[in-house]
Formats: sequence, C-alpha cells, structure tokens
Amino acid sequence: EFLYVQIARLEMVMFANAEGIKKTNIKLVMVVEGTSRCFLLLYCSKKNTMTYTLPKKHLSYSAINTWYTNKNDFRNRYYFNIPFKENRYTIFGKKVHEALEKDAEHLKHIPRYPVSELEILSEVGGIPIRGYIDSFHPDTKQFLDYKTGLEPWTQKKVDALMQLPFYSALIEREYGSVAPKTAIVWLETRLVPSVGLLSQGDEICLTGRHEIFEREITTAERDYVIAWVIRAGEEITEDYQEFLNTKT
Repeated sequence: EFLYVQIARLEMVMFANAEGIKKTNIKLVMVVEGTSRCFLLLYCSKKNTMTYTLPKKHLSYSAINTWYTNKNDFRNRYYFNIPFKENRYTIFGKKVHEALEKDAEHLKHIPRYPVSELEILSEVGGIPIRGYIDSFHPDTKQFLDYKTGLEPWTQKKVDALMQLPFYSALIEREYGSVAPKTAIVWLETRLVPSVGLLSQGDEICLTGRHEIFEREITTAERDYVIAWVIRAGEEITEDYQEFLNTKT
C-alpha cells in the first residue's frame, strides 16, 4: 500500500490517519513532481483492514469530490437523499452526452471511441467504486471525457483535474492496463438571445467548435488518486457512523 504526503510550499499535509502513521513502518520511496502537484510517495507495510460503512452501495468521482469540497452538500444528497438540483447548464450537458452516445449527425465531427458511457464497477482498498467513462477504446484502453459549459477549458484546468487519474486508475484495475495519454474534449457553448412572445430568456447551444486538451497520466498519479479515494472512504465512514448513531 502507499500513503502520500503532499508538499505545499514548506508545509506537509498527511493524507493518512495520524494514528495509523504512528503504528506503521514507513520508508520514503521517491519524490514525485507532477504538473500540478508535488508529493512524497511513502511505502506503508500496514494492510488496510478497515470495514467501510457508506451511505450508498458505491462511491463515485462526483460523490468523493463533493465530500472534499462541501461536506454538507454530500450529507444532504447521500444521507438525507435530497436530490441534486439540476440547472439548465447541467441539463444541457446531459443532452449533449446523450446525443454523442447516439452518434447524432450534428456531432459527427467530435472525436470518440467505439464504446460510449462505459460503466466500471471496481474496488479500491475495499471501497466499492462506480465510474462512467464517456468514450472508451477496448483495444488501446484509451478514454475521453467530454465537457460543455460557457467557461472555456484550459490546459492548466485539465492538468489539475482529479477526474482523469481517477478514471485512469479504474480502467487499469479492471482491464490490467490503460493508455498513458487521455484527453478532455471541450464542446464550446454559448448563449443565444431568444426572441418572440414566448421567449424564456437566452438559449444554450453549441457553437460547433471543439477543443482537445491532452494529458498524460503517470503511475504515480494513479497511486495518488487511490490514496485520495481511501482517505475519503475512511472519513465518510466515520462521519456516517456518527450520523447513524444520532438516529438510534
């Protein structure tokens, strides 16, 4: 197993439980420098034997990312089953994904692989994980992720996106290998003024232009995201058990 210490300026932040660190034999293996982060890779001889208690059958990238960014939103959605509030941008994004999956004529120019919306059910450190890959090539193990939205995507934003190494790690675990390079395909989106008596405001549409941002995912980044998932599983388990105890 691997644990990580992320370096932010001169400060080091432990990604593992502090008590677990004290009880573990640890040695430095290597220092990894990536495009968006730098961290120490540590070898941990202690096996993870934790039993996880999760609010849902599986964790997804979206769920884990929500846990890290807004724990109250996570609790509302997964503990209290309050539905996610869709807005016109998320609804539009889903419609574009559906059109890509159906190979719609107006999206023929968008790059894609043979398999659309590949579901992957896997396990990371005993944590059940579910992921959906937008576009996947079963022979080369390459994958693409599609993005819409008014805010343009940039290479810096793609390089910092945890979603790509997350999917890369899932593919490698399920298929035994994964192509090192992947890409975000951004479909440029704009607002078009709506006219007429029944107009309900500006309409969202695609401009027809797309941009491809490539990224190479390293083994170290896949290992890093595994630690990221395990840490979330441990924190969610502890929090959810406290929630369940308050109900009894």
